Amino acid sequence: WYFFGEMNVRTLFGERAVRIYGAIAVGFVLAGSVLKVDLVWNLSDLCNGLMVIPNLLAILALSGMVVKISREK
Repeated sequence: WYFFGEMNVRTLFGERAVRIYGAIAVGFVLAGSVLKVDLVWNLSDLCNGLMVIPNLLAILALSGMVVKISREK
């Protein structure tokens, strides 16, 4: 997951933001190693669930293009 996140951060924000992303990722790894397992799994589930928001926004933003392309065929 780190690799995919790094590629997205690099594309969206540039090379400089990758170091910040890496530091945040290390912080989460360290926090996850000292927290209770149930809490870590719940936070993981929450973060995966929150991925619905950017995906939904992308689907809504691209829906007009999909309709246009489908009408051309």
